[in-house]
Amino acid sequence: GIMNTDSNGTITEFEEKPKKAESNLASMGVYIFNWDVLRCKLAEDEADPKSSNDFGKNVIPAMLNEGYKLFAYRFEGYWKDVGTVSSLWEANMDILDLSDQINLNDGSWRIYSKNPVKPANYVAAGARIRCSAMTDGCVVYGTVEHSVLSNSVRVEKGAVVIDSVLMPGVTIEENCYVNKCIVGMGTTIGKGTRVGETELATCKYTNAHLCSNGISVIGENIKIRENVVIPGNCMVEAENDEPDEIIERVTVIR
Repeated sequence: GIMNTDSNGTITEFEEKPKKAESNLASMGVYIFNWDVLRCKLAEDEADPKSSNDFGKNVIPAMLNEGYKLFAYRFEGYWKDVGTVSSLWEANMDILDLSDQINLNDGSWRIYSKNPVKPANYVAAGARIRCSAMTDGCVVYGTVEHSVLSNSVRVEKGAVVIDSVLMPGVTIEENCYVNKCIVGMGTTIGKGTRVGETELATCKYTNAHLCSNGISVIGENIKIRENVVIPGNCMVEAENDEPDEIIERVTVIR
């Protein structure tokens, strides 16, 4: 949502996803309420058949119209809306590129999340890692450049991972090439497969509506066959919602 405030920080206008924004003050989606007011407003909104039951679209504007005093806190630190594939990928790259703004070791800004108990990372002789972030339990025999690796990721010998985000338990087998890709947890990319080979190619997995800038997404718990070619801007997921779906060879159309 976009808002306007007066000199005291009192919110005077609030509009969710306006076609033409009249302010550069964006809601971060973090709200602090008095409990009795919140309970009352949620009950009223739930009873309204015309409501979309959305804070930004319904609850906040309704409270403004009813004369409630709402105040904005101007946050000056790092923040990013990750509502698209591109913005999610960019946010992960920001961890690597904006160390002056995002410090994961900042004791004053702790990130509370489940910490999996994993062994230390193992980097084999001959492996190459540059400008990347790795969580515990990763095993790297290949090359990782400018990428974010979640826990228990495995990159085999001869594999190259560039500008990518690998979720927990991902395996990149030997001689793979993965570029600008978000790979879901538990997925295995078969030997010799190339993901993000070229942004100009298309195939049946191309999804220009959700994927752009050459970024591809591969779903979770999928096994991609060996020697598959998946170009940029593709979205691959298990068909019929079956886990461990094995994707057949993709024919690249140039």
